[in-house]
Amino acid sequence: MRLPAVRLVRLSRIPYTELLALQERWLRRLQAEPGTEAGALLLCEPAGPVYTSGLRGGLTPEETARLRALGAEESAVEGTSRPTAWL
Repeated sequence: MRLPAVRLVRLSRIPYTELLALQERWLRRLQAEPGTEAGALLLCEPAGPVYTSGLRGGLTPEETARLRALGAEESAVEGTSRPTAWL
């Protein structure tokens, strides 16, 4: 039986840190059992504003304070070099 190219997974609105942990668990499972199921496209919307800081940081203290005042969740993410915000 041929597996679909991509498995579509629709998620509810969840905090960004929970989404990141879910993505990492999914990746570990796929790496542990290669070829047993298709890759996945995880669709969701963060439950609130979030900004990620990359390896180089990049946000000034003023920018960080402004984003926190908006209630933004902060997350350091590997693989990115610049900060990104979703408000």
